[in-house]
Amino acid sequence: MKKTIVASLAVAAAFAITAPANATTVVAGAAGALLNTAGDTSATFDSVPGAPQSYGSVGAFGPFTDNGANFSGLGMIMLNTPGGTGGSLGLYAEPFHDTSNYLTVQPAGSPETIALNTTATRFGLYWGSMDTYNSIQFYRNGGLIDTVTGAQAAAVVPALANGNQADDATNRYIEISAVGDGLGFDTVVLLSSQNSFEVDNLSWGCGPNGGGCAPAPTPLPAALPLFISGLGGLGFFGFWRKKKQALKMAAA
Repeated sequence: MKKTIVASLAVAAAFAITAPANATTVVAGAAGALLNTAGDTSATFDSVPGAPQSYGSVGAFGPFTDNGANFSGLGMIMLNTPGGTGGSLGLYAEPFHDTSNYLTVQPAGSPETIALNTTATRFGLYWGSMDTYNSIQFYRNGGLIDTVTGAQAAAVVPALANGNQADDATNRYIEISAVGDGLGFDTVVLLSSQNSFEVDNLSWGCGPNGGGCAPAPTPLPAALPLFISGLGGLGFFGFWRKKKQALKMAAA
């Protein structure tokens, strides 16, 4: 009986630890709005030394920092032609209406990893030609919190993530907020399994007016209350067993 109780508690505790503690909400900005206006910290790729690369390039720009966020991976900082015009060459295309530097993530190589300078609860970006094979992952302390796909982002417009390069429905400012335990994320990863994932004007912050967020405290394991209650149950079981044995001895 005792072994059964211990095993049951162990299974319940393991389930509680793996249960998700966070989720995200996704909202779309107005058609034609390229910037976040909440006052958040932002990365526009317009002041990165050595950028942009020549239109038609396929090589990675390399690690760089923009407004305190560290970017690494094989993404490229691109400006198609002066003024932001030009075709896509089947590789990448500037987000609709965007005439400044933008970041493009291609499938060859690796995703683009963004290590934020704070723990944020909100992340925004001007998402160009949304595709179903584009996705964004959010991490805190190395653990995956949630993933938002191009299809999910387009659905809030509402639109189909069909990669249209000249449509306000598939070129939109998207804001993603962490909800749940409220502790946010410190790393964002941009991925694409095909050509390509183009973004600009990234922003991150917390609170109603954005700005920097304090580092998140390490949360207690989700299973801790259950574990404590389980110990209490085992203690009561042991006490009752001893009391029962004492009553038997007294009756004898």
